[in-house]
Amino acid sequence: MEKAVYSAVLTPFKKDLTMDTKLFISHCEFLLKNNISLAPLGTTGEANSISVSEKINLIKTLANSDLPKEKIILGTGNTSFVDAALLTKTAVENKIYSVLLLPPFYYKNVSDEGVYQYYKEIINTVKSNNLRVFLYNIPQVSGVTISIDLVKRLKKEFSDLITGIKDSSGNFENTKKYKEINNFIVYPGSEKFLYDGLHIGCAGCISATTNVNIEAAKLINTFDKTEGVSINKKIKTVRDVFEKYPVIAALKATKIKEDSNWSNIRPPLVALSDQQRSNLVKDLKDVNFS
Repeated sequence: MEKAVYSAVLTPFKKDLTMDTKLFISHCEFLLKNNISLAPLGTTGEANSISVSEKINLIKTLANSDLPKEKIILGTGNTSFVDAALLTKTAVENKIYSVLLLPPFYYKNVSDEGVYQYYKEIINTVKSNNLRVFLYNIPQVSGVTISIDLVKRLKKEFSDLITGIKDSSGNFENTKKYKEINNFIVYPGSEKFLYDGLHIGCAGCISATTNVNIEAAKLINTFDKTEGVSINKKIKTVRDVFEKYPVIAALKATKIKEDSNWSNIRPPLVALSDQQRSNLVKDLKDVNFS
């Protein structure tokens, strides 16, 4: 897989909180035009506030669009391996072969054995050699750490089907450990780690803020050149601004001028207050972000 910056694509909703698929596709087209690949139905896409049937409809919408399927890594993880397998199978049947699979994230202190069984059940249910599984390590949200031992065990059993990982732990030392596994693609979960990640052989990143912080894509071809240093500094500064706010709400707030539906967020998340929005506008202006 060639190096790429992926955006954990935002999901737009209408006023009645149903999905705005037209706006979703249009946002995907904007990202691709700016050399950003697509990771829909992830944390930033409010996937855990979206029903299985809605996700199936969105997978079919993606499949029937002109978006290049090879530039999509689709979030299909769920608390239930049955639902995760159904979504993964639907993706594969619609020729979207790369999926991002959260571990089962409701029960706490689950064992590596339990997480292994979850992934095994999904892979054995889908039964496809075309499947490409990217594990999703985000322990601060899921409550489950995907250990190095677990990855090695899955790799040994399922070989290339276990293709890579998105490491959103925020711990670059942890990312480096995943990089030591042979024939395994590693994406840090933030463009803050993109520059350093590319230098140790990571394949890019999958990030929330690349919905708007699109200059990150330029690092793919410049990380080993002088200009890469200034691009890296700029994208990290923008990321720092967004991290001061509830990230999903802040990202949507920056896009409201394009379409008012970007102001809609599904509970339990809420939109930024007027004060927060005005602070965000000022903060972004201060770092010359347009």
